Amino acid sequence: MIRQLVALETLAGVMRDALKAEAQAEHDDNGTAASWRTTDGTLVTGSMHADRCEVTDQDAFMAWLVEQYPQMVHTVVVPRDPKVVAALLADVATSGPRPDPSTGERPELEPGEATDNAADIPGVAFVRGGTFKTITVVPDAGAKRRLKTQARDYLAGVADGFDLKRLFRSDYDQYQRNYTRD
Repeated sequence: MIRQLVALETLAGVMRDALKAEAQAEHDDNGTAASWRTTDGTLVTGSMHADRCEVTDQDAFMAWLVEQYPQMVHTVVVPRDPKVVAALLADVATSGPRPDPSTGERPELEPGEATDNAADIPGVAFVRGGTFKTITVVPDAGAKRRLKTQARDYLAGVADGFDLKRLFRSDYDQYQRNYTRD
């Protein structure tokens, strides 16, 4: 399943790039956004940028906005450097949950369970880790290059490209499971 996911994501990327290039060429030829409907009813529409203004100097713009339209601005208190705050919270988390004031013992928490606060910091809870978060699929760079070449060849009609029968066979090699536990 992993190999198929990587192959399909790669094929989809190459196909999207080819479709965008075709739409760009149509735009370059006639100055309009592409709009195509396939025989199965799928609609493909291009879009064009509208005239717009972009802020190039946030500080200068905000100063002007405060002066010209003070009703459009409100003050928001935010940390100067969110990375420093993240590091502070990570450091506090290493000490574990706050000890019970009456016994001095730290509570035993199940994965995902939280305490009312951490290290006596108001508004901050300690949450025991160990719950599933997500997966990240990182294909081998060489394999991804080969798949991309095959996808381009397939779209260009140069070769049969992907061997879909081989790609989607059910007897794929099992992958190495890597477990780490403290």
